[in-house]
This record gives sequence, C-alpha cells and structure tokens, in this order.
Amino acid sequence: HLLTNQVQRCAFARLASNSAASGNAAKGGSGGGNGGTAASSQLLAEALEEALPRLDAKLRVGSWGLGNLLPGPLHPFAACGSTACVAAVDFRSRMVVVANVGDSRALLIRNGKALALSDDHKPENPKERNRIEKAGGRVLKIGPCHRVDGTLNLSRALGDFHLKSNSALPPESQKVVAVPDATRTKFLGGPQAWCPVV
Repeated sequence: HLLTNQVQRCAFARLASNSAASGNAAKGGSGGGNGGTAASSQLLAEALEEALPRLDAKLRVGSWGLGNLLPGPLHPFAACGSTACVAAVDFRSRMVVVANVGDSRALLIRNGKALALSDDHKPENPKERNRIEKAGGRVLKIGPCHRVDGTLNLSRALGDFHLKSNSALPPESQKVVAVPDATRTKFLGGPQAWCPVV
C-alpha cells in the first residue's frame, strides 16, 4: 500500500510537470505533444525510479516520525532490509516497465523462453563496487558471496540503514542505495494475454 501511494504520487507529479511543459512548448510555437506512447512508458519508468527511494525515506522516518527518534542501531531497519522488484504494464505503449533494487527478479516469457527484465545489484559489479568504495565501504568475499563491509550481499536495498549512515553523502551515493534501475520492454498481445501469477 505504501509503495502504491508513492508510485501514484510520483506519476501524478510527473504528469503535471509534463503537462505544464507541453503547454509551454505549445505556447512557444514549437509544436505539441509529449512524444506519444514512448513518453507514457518513460513517465512510468521515472515514477517508479522516484518512488522506491521515497519509500526507503519513509521507512527511515517510520510511523509518526518515530524512526527519527531512534539512534542508528535501535532503528528497526538498521540491520535488516528488503529487495524490491516492481512491474507495471503500460498498455498504451505496449511496454512492461520494471524497477528493481537488489536481487529480486522479473521475467517475461516470450515464445517459451524466459527474458530477464531486471539485473541483480551485487557488490562485486564494477559500478556498484565503485560507489561502495567511494562511500568509504569495502567489498569483501566471504564464502561464495561478495558482501558490503562483510555483511550485506546486495549493493541496493530498502532499509539496511547501517550501510546508509554517512551524513556527508546524499542517499544515492551511500554504500547501499535504494535507487532502482528501470527497464522498458515491448510485449506482444493485449490485456487478455495477462493472467495473474499467484
């Protein structure tokens, strides 16, 4: 429910911003429109990319702001967290939009074959390792897994605030971040082709 609210807020804000920009462009005589169907899936991707970090911020603050009152180690999400993988279907542009944080995965079955719609965020990936080390962290191999500071085997997650505690850095530059990667993938078929997976 909390994630749904964040996605809706971000999408409405993006729609309002795009509508204002389109109106200004039309007034300036540079033509209208927002790019058509491709713009709708891009807008959805941007809303998802914005919603997951907002959800993480809400987890940090907690209900009624209680998270702000708890010192680091006493916060309920100090040393625990979650991955997230959110998929939305834009029937207008016939795109599946996926945003993920961590190693939860989304797949699309096309012609009997699984097509990955997300990539795992692991500390040993060069881009992730670079951010972790710039934030003062270390990537250590413990057993078969690489771990941030020897603990978490993910480089992106909701919660896990002990790895997001450098007050000199913005949220997107911490050792572990809640910034998702978003992908847009064309799909075949219409709404009747979709059935829920339980």
